[in-house]
Amino acid sequence: KIGSGVAKGALSFRVVPGTIVSVTSSVACGAITFGTPGGAILSSSADYRIGLHAQAPVRGLLWIEVVVRPSGGAPGVGTFAVDVDDDGTWDVAGNPMGVPNPTYGQLARSFGPGTLPIRIVHTGLVSVPANDIGEYSCDLVLRWIPDAGPVTSYGSPCGSWLWEERVANGDLRLWLWPAPAGTSVLLFGGAPANVPFPLPPHCPLLTMIDGHVWFEAPALTVRYVHLPPGLTIHAQAVTFDAPSPTSALLSNGLVMTVPQ
Repeated sequence: KIGSGVAKGALSFRVVPGTIVSVTSSVACGAITFGTPGGAILSSSADYRIGLHAQAPVRGLLWIEVVVRPSGGAPGVGTFAVDVDDDGTWDVAGNPMGVPNPTYGQLARSFGPGTLPIRIVHTGLVSVPANDIGEYSCDLVLRWIPDAGPVTSYGSPCGSWLWEERVANGDLRLWLWPAPAGTSVLLFGGAPANVPFPLPPHCPLLTMIDGHVWFEAPALTVRYVHLPPGLTIHAQAVTFDAPSPTSALLSNGLVMTVPQ
């Protein structure tokens, strides 16, 4: 009627320059208490460390995702928290009140020769009354993407929001929400700007324009390439109302900086 699990330990992963490293942790617990008058309580916990070990200097992005899934029966929840550098500061933690929405974190890091320590803590609990079901599950994905940097949003849109997500192979997926009507283009440049766009309603243009890429309505995949240290790229989406446009709506801006 009462079950618990506890795990502790340490793991080490070798970082090869130019190679993506992915670490996944998953926990799932559940109980069916039909014919069990007293019900059941299940819990789990873990406190462990992983080390990313590089024999030469490396730089890149730590992409962290925590997914907390709700119980289909009696209330239960499990989650993860991550402390990059093992310095006592939690950098990413799952949000039990926001299930089933994932929590993301992006951190720039340069290290090596040597080890980047990361502490991971898991907790979970479900109390299942008699003649009921209950469970919890949660997942953690920690991914090292070399020669890339975190992406942050700046400014406000006067059209759709521009969102981004790193996928497993390092590609950057961009999309507009709400999906706009019209033709969208991603503008990008090496410096920010703050000037009115030439077409009405003259939304703020937040990036210098060094180039552009057409959206694949309403999403766009930017292929992963190794970028030089210190490079900064600004981007913003503009949606035109027609092939011969008379108006243009602009998104928020995004900026990515590769660590030194």
